Amino acid sequence: MLPVIAFTMVYNIPKFFELYTDRVTLSEMDGSANGTADSNSTSSNETMIVLKPTDLRLNRIYIRVYILWMNLLLQIIGPFVLLIVLNVLTYKRIKDFEQTLNDTLRIR
Repeated sequence: MLPVIAFTMVYNIPKFFELYTDRVTLSEMDGSANGTADSNSTSSNETMIVLKPTDLRLNRIYIRVYILWMNLLLQIIGPFVLLIVLNVLTYKRIKDFEQTLNDTLRIR
């Protein structure tokens, strides 16, 4: 169990460096469309926190290798291959057990 947890933690480390937070100030002006306000208008500044991609997340090699191929192999193909292998091994053990049981019952 410990190797699985360790591998998962190491595998997911790059995901923590994909995004960063940035403060964006939105200025809403009640006035004319070109942004100039008359004396009766009010302006309010709102600050929002938005997520933005880092250079790592925008890197084409990172996208292809880590996001596309590694996820495909480890999260889609890997579990199916493991499931098939374990099913075949289970089937063989059951057949061997049946054969042993039949041989044992024939002797008596």
